Parts: sequence; structure tokens; C-alpha cells
Amino acid sequence: MAHSSLRHIVFVCGPGMTHIRPGLHFCARLASKFPEVFISIYTPGPLAAQSDDYLCTHHKAVHPRLRIVPSVVDVPLVGPIDILFSMERSFGPWISNLVAASSFDCNGYVVESPSYIIEDHINGGIALAHKDKHRLPIASWWVANAISFLSHFGNEQYGAGGRLGDALLKSMRSQEPGSKKSPDEMLAEEVTNRLVCMPGVPPHYEHEQVTQLEPVAVEACIDAFDRPIKPFDVGLAADLPASVNPTLDPHTSDPVLSFMNRAHDDLGPKSVVYIAFGSLWFPPPESALYLKTLIQEIIARGLRFVFSVKPEYASIAGMDAEYMDKLTKNGQGMFPSWVKQLEVLEHPALHYFVSHGGWNSSTEAIVRGVPMIFWPISADQPVNALHIAKQHDCGFELLQVRTGVAKTTAYGPNGGLAIVGSEEAVREEICNVLEMTQGVRGKQQRQNVRALGKVARESIAPGGSGDVALERFAKEIGLR
Repeated sequence: MAHSSLRHIVFVCGPGMTHIRPGLHFCARLASKFPEVFISIYTPGPLAAQSDDYLCTHHKAVHPRLRIVPSVVDVPLVGPIDILFSMERSFGPWISNLVAASSFDCNGYVVESPSYIIEDHINGGIALAHKDKHRLPIASWWVANAISFLSHFGNEQYGAGGRLGDALLKSMRSQEPGSKKSPDEMLAEEVTNRLVCMPGVPPHYEHEQVTQLEPVAVEACIDAFDRPIKPFDVGLAADLPASVNPTLDPHTSDPVLSFMNRAHDDLGPKSVVYIAFGSLWFPPPESALYLKTLIQEIIARGLRFVFSVKPEYASIAGMDAEYMDKLTKNGQGMFPSWVKQLEVLEHPALHYFVSHGGWNSSTEAIVRGVPMIFWPISADQPVNALHIAKQHDCGFELLQVRTGVAKTTAYGPNGGLAIVGSEEAVREEICNVLEMTQGVRGKQQRQNVRALGKVARESIAPGGSGDVALERFAKEIGLR
């Protein structure tokens, strides 16, 4: 027997799992809080099965009211841009049919015609491109923090974050036919040492952002763009830990967790450094070679390491099979191509997490109280490092590994720090950072990130600031 009809929301995911998974988490929170809602989640066709598996594993209770809708794959998909164009082409016919039907049955529910669309901002407006077909209101969903939104799109008063993108596009459009300039070369010509001041993060040079967490930045979002927006800071879209007190499983069959168990038995807690750069990012060749320096200094400090790295990336860092086998056999480290990251972050042997600073990895560490060492590469990563390491003192950022236009000067309140980028400078910085992680500064950072994680977890709990913002957003889109 069918239930009473459900309100219908459409969520349009981004082009990769790094965007899809937090989007699914948001949809599950919305469906859990509002039992009268049904959400059609429009995903890239090749990632539909993986998306459904995630929902089945992490959000079983609301899974019947969350429907994965795969886009039609009509051409070979090489990269994210191909995926976005493919999603846009098939979205129009699908949404047209959906709004034409007054209702449909799904999993024993009667589902109304959609009344609202929420879309990942990274897409550039798939739903907007077909506004004439559905005529539905659209809300933009930003996967990361408000600081990164300001850094990308803020107006002149709030950092002029959109200046670089606009200048680069203008330069690309005005290129002479046959010009050999790459986008990186054009960017190098446009970037300046302009001091950027944005609410919520320390001042920094423009070139540094090329490579309740934030109440100030969220408040600034109201007036920070050429057209005013109404922000809803609904909290982190991260899977929470089962417990805030790390435990180890002595019977695990997982080789990485077994390695961490042995490190815990031999050296005690906080004895393993975890290194990972996500599924899409890796340091460029000119700095990737310093990963060997990092590993050398980790071992020299009496620590062990787990470096999650694919073989093709390991070769970029000059790590051949002989090098990795030697360290593995010595019991000093491991080089798995994939790890159960959440379980690694929850292990009591974990000391620090060396990361590119992608928002998913950062939030997974924050809610588990894990301090970080940032090695940002691009996108939102530099500003995430500024926000988490400098503003909240929950970690360190490696500066001497910077390359390209960022290899000049880092802003400091007592004067700029020259980015030398030599092997000697990199080694000295890594030594200093690792020494601090094992001293008073490291203890302070661990306390800071635990406090920040507590704030983040409480914000999405019933009555928390993120939960209240979710209620406000739900009213905005017609729920309750």
C-alpha cells in the first residue's frame, strides 16, 4: 500500500566521487530530517553504481527515498569536462519528462512532480541550461567551505577572488592564432603579489592561493558577491566517526591496519604518519621528488609511515619497486595503492596526516581530531591550508615545496618568507615541522583540532547551527 505523496527534490551531482559522496551525504541528511521528501539524485552514468553502493552502506534508513538517476553516456568520457557535457545533454530530456508527469510510484511511495532543484556549483549550471524546460527554482550547493567560495568568486571588497579567472579567460580569448602559450604561462603573467584580505583567513598574497568552522566567512558571503546571495551554512558533509576515542582491532585482516597495529605495539600511539593526496591530485614532478625527503625525515624521527599512492604516481616521485620493497620489508613503511581512509584516520597509532588539503580529506580528519601537514597543489587546497593550519592552528603547511607562480614569497605578519625551493630548504622545513609535531606545538594542535571537530560534529547534531540552517533552507525550498 502506497504512503501519502512525497515532495520531490532533484539534486544534480558534480562530475566525480569527490563531489558526489558529500552531495549524497547532504541528501541523506535532508531526507532523514524531513520524512516527507523524496530526492532524485542525478549522477554521472559511470559513477551511478558506486553512488548507490555508498547510500546502501552508509544511509540505509533513508535509501528508499533517495533515487540514483544515471546520466546517459552517449560519447566516450575522457575527463570531467566530457562528463559534464554528457550530463547536460541528457538532463534536458529527463527533466522534461519528469516535470510533465504529475506523480509516479517508487519503492511504495507516490512521488510528486519536482518542485526544486539543487545543483553542485562546480557544474557551471546544468539545470540553468535547461531552465526553459523545467522552470523550477534552483539552489547552488557548494561542497567546500565558505572561504574557498569567497576566494573563487568574491567581489573587490572581499578579496576580488574572481579576478584571476576572469583575467585568464580574457587572455585565452585574445590569443593570436597559433600562439603556443599554455594556460599556466598566461596565469603566470596575470598573477600578482597583490595582498588579499578576506574575512576568516589571514592576509596572503594572490599567488599563494593559486596552489562554525567559519562564522566570519559565512556572514561575509551575504555581501561578498556582485549579486547578493542568501547563504545556508548546513555543516560538514562528512561521514562521522563511530567513536571519538580511537580504538584498534587486533583481529583485523587489513594489511594497512595490521601494520598500524604493529607500530602501536612497538612504538605506542601517534607513531605513524599517513600520507595521501586523494584520487585526483599529486605533486608535480619538480616537487614530488621531495616526498623521498619527507619519508627519510619521518623515519629519522623514529616514526613509521603509510603512503597511499598509485604506482604511476610513485614513479613520478622517483620511487621504484626496489625502493618501496626495501622500506616495506624493513617494517618502516607501506605503499598501498588504496586504503580504508576513515579507519586509518581513526587508528590510535596515527600521528599526523600529510595531505593535499582537499576539502573531503580535511573534513574527515577534522571530525576525527587528526592534525594535518598540508602540501596543497591547486583548486581550493591552498585556501583550505590557510584556513585550517594558520587560522585555526590545526596543522602545518609546507611552503618550500611550492612551484610555479607560488614559488616567490609567502606572506607573514613580520615580513615575507622567501620560497627558495631547494632540497636543503625543503629538508630543513620538513625537519622543523616534524620536530614540532612531536613537541608542545603538536600537542596544542591536537587539542585545537579535537575542539574544532567537536564543534563540527555538534553543528550537524539536532539543534546545532548546521541543523538549524538545514531547517531554514528546507523552509526556503518549500518543505514544512
